[in-house]
Amino acid sequence: MIYFYTSSGNTVLKFDPVTNKISNFAGTGDGGTPVDGTPGLNASFYSLSGFWGDSSGLYAADTFHCLVLKISWTDGNPVSIIAGGGNTTVTKTAITATAALLPGPYGVWGDSSGTIYITDQTACAIYAVNNGQIVLTFGGDCNTFPNQPSNIVGGVIGTTTFLIFGYSNGIAIASTDPSKPRLLTFSDYGSGVEQIYITPDLTRIYYARSSTNQIFTITNFSQPGVVVAGYGDELYYGDGGDATLASL
Repeated sequence: MIYFYTSSGNTVLKFDPVTNKISNFAGTGDGGTPVDGTPGLNASFYSLSGFWGDSSGLYAADTFHCLVLKISWTDGNPVSIIAGGGNTTVTKTAITATAALLPGPYGVWGDSSGTIYITDQTACAIYAVNNGQIVLTFGGDCNTFPNQPSNIVGGVIGTTTFLIFGYSNGIAIASTDPSKPRLLTFSDYGSGVEQIYITPDLTRIYYARSSTNQIFTITNFSQPGVVVAGYGDELYYGDGGDATLASL
């Protein structure tokens, strides 16, 4: 199944590529405030971003309401609030995730240990949620951390988790190894970095730039990103055609 959010309808849709059918998975479309435990089809939310899923459910940030949500795969697809909704600033000391103040959650990604990482565009921060607790992992100061961190993905090399995320002027990589915390920024990839995907073998990154309406790939951070789609002005609505000539 493929799940996606419609900004005009404030709903999450489910596409079945086998039957070629689209159905509503969650959301009434009213754009209201999410309520913990509401069945998916009765749930409200607005301005979702950062979709990521695991075996237990689909995660997303409701940026407008300053919440991070989980839509469960279980019967009724109940929506739960996993972070945000409180008034306590997140620091390096763990607090209850639902008591946290998240001024601008945007990207969501989780690792195999059950830790959920969240980027916050307003706070210029990356948070980690595990077992109902949230802690500041990176940033928290827009003067020293990349501004407007957006979508986030990650991977594991050995025992170290690496986080890859877009920001206002490029792409950054952060290591979560507490003994070797590192943050590397690559500003040559331009503004408007949005969706990011890393291949399972961690050798190639794909990302979309909303500022140029193009999709790029990176295999070597010492080289500029290479356009793989969206270079020209031709519109394609079906199969076939050179992707670099398409208008996206």
